Amino acid sequence: MRDGTLERNLLLERHVDSLRNCRSCPQMQSSPVSGGPVFSRVMLIGQAPGAKEPVLGRPFAWTAGKAMFKWFKDELGIDEDQFRQSVYMSAVCRCFPGKKLNGGDRVPSTEEIALCGRWLRSELSILRPGLVLTVGKLALAQFLDEVPPLTRIIGHAVRMKKLGHSFDLIALPHPSGASPWHRIEPGKTLTKKALGLIREHPAWINRMQAEPPPNDLQTRLAGGRPTI
Repeated sequence: MRDGTLERNLLLERHVDSLRNCRSCPQMQSSPVSGGPVFSRVMLIGQAPGAKEPVLGRPFAWTAGKAMFKWFKDELGIDEDQFRQSVYMSAVCRCFPGKKLNGGDRVPSTEEIALCGRWLRSELSILRPGLVLTVGKLALAQFLDEVPPLTRIIGHAVRMKKLGHSFDLIALPHPSGASPWHRIEPGKTLTKKALGLIREHPAWINRMQAEPPPNDLQTRLAGGRPTI
């Protein structure tokens, strides 16, 4: 392992330790949930943990996670354990926001999103991913000033630059049982198309390599990449 890679691994381990000790948002109903310091060229960014994730100690640990990991198993041939061991799992907010008075999980406030954004920025800087996967509109909104309709973004790879680093972003719908979008057309077909783009992406194929391999073939996708 090269010295630079070793240093970034250590930075990521320290980052996750600090993240787990964060208590910046008094309205949050749990301590931070982390998938651990997985050094990967692929990041998955969710919205916020639900009530079960802090108890079970890992992101996407309940119903929505089961649906999402089934997507990856069916379309990419990777099971939940393999995914967790090879993809860095992040989120817009890392703590359970609590419930709304009328039911359902509370949407994090603008201030909470801003406070937790420092963790996401650090992760992007440390990992320098080649591929970022967003799950749900709140995660996508951290990268786009205006979130388009899902039919215009799901199934496309979008070239992004953030914090001086370029990467491809592939959006996925939220796998919540409350939303039928990914189970009916055109959402069902577009979700499968997005998963196909992930499967063929060089950063996914080489996700456990610390640095991009020679001829990383980003241009293979860039030549025909749709824009929004």
